[in-house]
Amino acid sequence: MPKAYTTIAQASAPPRRPDAPKKTAPLTTEQQKEKRDARNEKQAQIDAEVLKWMQETNELANKLADRFDLKPRYFLDIFFQGGAHMINHQTTTNPYNAFKSVKATEAREPRVQDVANVVRNMKMLMFGVGQRVGIEGFFVLVRNNVDFKMEPEWYFTSKELENYMEIVTRKKWSTSEVGMRLEAFAIAGCDPANMLRTTHQKVNFMKGEIRSILAKNLAEVSKVSDARLAWKWFEEDVVQRYDVVLEGWTTARIVDPSNISTSLSVVRTLLNAVKSEEAADRLKTWEEDHRAPRCDAGVPRKRGREDDEGSGDEEDQEGQNAAAGDGQEDGDENTDAGASNDPPPPKKQARKSTAGTKASKASKAPSANASSANSTVGKRRPGSGTKILRSSKKTSAENAGRDDETTRAALDRLKAARSRKNISSEVVDSGDEENTDPSANGGAVIVYNPLMTTA
Repeated sequence: MPKAYTTIAQASAPPRRPDAPKKTAPLTTEQQKEKRDARNEKQAQIDAEVLKWMQETNELANKLADRFDLKPRYFLDIFFQGGAHMINHQTTTNPYNAFKSVKATEAREPRVQDVANVVRNMKMLMFGVGQRVGIEGFFVLVRNNVDFKMEPEWYFTSKELENYMEIVTRKKWSTSEVGMRLEAFAIAGCDPANMLRTTHQKVNFMKGEIRSILAKNLAEVSKVSDARLAWKWFEEDVVQRYDVVLEGWTTARIVDPSNISTSLSVVRTLLNAVKSEEAADRLKTWEEDHRAPRCDAGVPRKRGREDDEGSGDEEDQEGQNAAAGDGQEDGDENTDAGASNDPPPPKKQARKSTAGTKASKASKAPSANASSANSTVGKRRPGSGTKILRSSKKTSAENAGRDDETTRAALDRLKAARSRKNISSEVVDSGDEENTDPSANGGAVIVYNPLMTTA
């Protein structure tokens, strides 16, 4: 029938549940008669067999009674009830049983008194706040174990509020019945899944609870109130979008809970992990790669001779740079424009391992005339690979005009250097071999100045 022509009863009927069993086609009158006749015949056969069984049992009970000189009821009780007396059964009273009964009563009494005291205080508090502020409400207290006896405790601030519950629920409201149902639910563990009947209903309820808990957790972790779990494209729409990862998932793959196995144990395991936050969304931790610290970090290491020789080039270069700076601070004159190609000074004779290397490098440097070598000051020119040195001819009288820390330090070093012997060396020209003739370089001689070396 089209929807436009449906009756009011059909339109107002509740929708069918998705898990409701499908309705079969109605049977005809002949089919119903055949099924009814078959059912009656089957029941008649069952009744005949049960009657035969009871007759055989009674005959066997009478036979055993004659044999052991007992009543037939004795053997029937053993067979059907295991020998227990279900009527007028009373445990033998002894001091130990009486002691246990007294202790059990004493243990239950404090609980009942505690609950009664709390209920009285709650009623007074709600009445007081209602008089001061103006509120209406109710509460109910039920037990969640069977260790003591207590009726459900209800309290309504007004009788009209209790009458309104029947209107708002659109059903017959019975306060005592609702209290008993709440008590049964609490004793069952407050788990709605335990109140369901079939396994299919329990599995569907657990899957919905898993989905709701994970959605709430995602909103809290990502700080996005409308965050949604897109299970189809989980990596793109959840992990990359909100920078979160789902850890602790108990199944093989992260899929929509609707696609998980319908096994009750599998779904219950996942639900317990989600409730305990073992399986939950967590923010990604971005850790930058860094070098591992040394095992002897913070411990001063002693430099060996090999380290000094291996880093001689850098040390000499740094020492010459420092010497050039000291020379400028001492008031030396600036170098000429054409003095950038003069040969570098020789190294200390104490460093024999690096003297040959430095000499070979110096042999490739271009030669300069004697006038430029004698008139330049030891300073590193910008863009030049060599240093020009000359012996300082300034006296202490010329430096007396400067009275600062740099000048005083330079004078102290100069006095200390005069006590040591100056080391001289010939200038090496630009050829591949050393030239021992000073006249080839214009008679220029480079004097080693201790002020130009590092400590």
